[in-house]
Amino acid sequence: MGENESIQVYRVEGEQLIPCKTTIVNGKVVFETDHFSTYAFVKMQVSATPVKTGDASNVILWMLLALAGIALVTTARKRA
Repeated sequence: MGENESIQVYRVEGEQLIPCKTTIVNGKVVFETDHFSTYAFVKMQVSATPVKTGDASNVILWMLLALAGIALVTTARKRA
């Protein structure tokens, strides 16, 4: 396994994958479970730098602008 790689174990429940608490101890994959099942071992790339997720724009501002636009259109229609 490479330096920027990790392994995650998932329990397969029908079409769902449920993550199990997974660690690497002395080069071995260790995970917790409470019953026999089908498991998936997934090798994942781990980023050395934090990945920025989400939208950095101000959602509340855009919502207020949208509501102001709706109010303006509604007021204009009532006057016409």
